[in-house]
Amino acid sequence: MTTDRWKDLCEAIMREPDPRKLMELVEKLNQTLEERENELKAKRGERRSCSSPA
Repeated sequence: MTTDRWKDLCEAIMREPDPRKLMELVEKLNQTLEERENELKAKRGERRSCSSPA
């Protein structure tokens, strides 16, 4: 995922006058943020397992 994707979606949301398209953009933003959150959690879990004593 591109780290700036959420920023692009936020800008599109601010400019979108059509309520249906606006809702689609908001849903895409939510999905993008959830994916990013999952990526960060996975990385954090990898770091913990790497730093754990064997």
